[in-house]
Amino acid sequence: MILRCLVLIALLGGFASPLAAAGSAPEPPSDLKLVFALTKPTERPPSTAIFAYDVKAAARTEVYRDADKGDRVLLKIAGSDLLGAGRCFPPGDLYVIIGPPSVQLGASPSDYLSRLTLGAAAQGWQRLLPIPLSFSDASSYGLWNRAPIFAISPGANRIAFTALRVGSVKLDRPAIRVLTLAGAEEWQIPLPSSDFSVTDLAWSPDGSRLAYCLLPLGDEHTLDESLLPKAGVYVAEMAERTASLVYPCYGEAIAWGPKPNRIAVAVHSRDIWSPVDLVQVVVLPVRQKVEEFSVPGSAQALAYADGDWLAVQVSKDGRQEIWVYPGTGGLGRRVYERPEGEGRLALLGWARAGGEAP
Repeated sequence: MILRCLVLIALLGGFASPLAAAGSAPEPPSDLKLVFALTKPTERPPSTAIFAYDVKAAARTEVYRDADKGDRVLLKIAGSDLLGAGRCFPPGDLYVIIGPPSVQLGASPSDYLSRLTLGAAAQGWQRLLPIPLSFSDASSYGLWNRAPIFAISPGANRIAFTALRVGSVKLDRPAIRVLTLAGAEEWQIPLPSSDFSVTDLAWSPDGSRLAYCLLPLGDEHTLDESLLPKAGVYVAEMAERTASLVYPCYGEAIAWGPKPNRIAVAVHSRDIWSPVDLVQVVVLPVRQKVEEFSVPGSAQALAYADGDWLAVQVSKDGRQEIWVYPGTGGLGRRVYERPEGEGRLALLGWARAGGEAP
């Protein structure tokens, strides 16, 4: 009987939660750094600083900070942070939208998708592509938070971003605009209706497909429950100009990985009102869930480093943290907690060695 109990305990140990024994979890290599932003929303306009974080040394290095005057990093529409409106990819290309903090009534802001190469010679921000007004009416863009969420394709050939309008022209329905970095519009991917919002976007490793996550708008009083079956992860095929629902769920954040044919999605664990405390991995093209693990809070952002390491931003009880997991599953551990009083955290991605201030 004792022997059978010991065997059972050993078997159960093989299925331990990814958070169990977190202290024994493996660490990312020393040349890999997290990149995140801290925004102080109480300031007008809010100010943002961006850091490269050495996981092993538990030390951060500032790579950018908004100046008191002039153009600055723009935050996502109706937000107070950079979640989804800033991205960083190895080896160290950081993308944001930069523009003036406020705009005169009726004027068009000079907002640009911009790139900063971490650890490079002192070149500063490189302007890549002007981004026209994408939300609401032009008259309301005295606001500082006018950046859409976006995704940059591998090789920085394309940008995909959410839009309700193109400058002064209002779209018939909400869409995801896909543009080359030369400014040519390749595709407007329409959403099912104006009752949906895009919660996140991610390009496939070869840049041929765009994954995006949709949720219906509304609260417990206004939500149209007939829209719920259309919620989930969609994949748009660039060559065929087709888009389809590949995984029904209530998802908030996505990342393409850990393998080229898999997508990780942070989902509400029960219904659309429940916590976002599960990460599920879907394999394509069979569209089946092959992995699932819980995270210690509400998952707000996911970022892979070459499929080897998954960073997850979580929020719980006022704490904002970043956890890191091996890309093929396993034990995760908390690597960073936002210091008290430093504003709102936004995980932007990963960079490799040389992520110091340029």
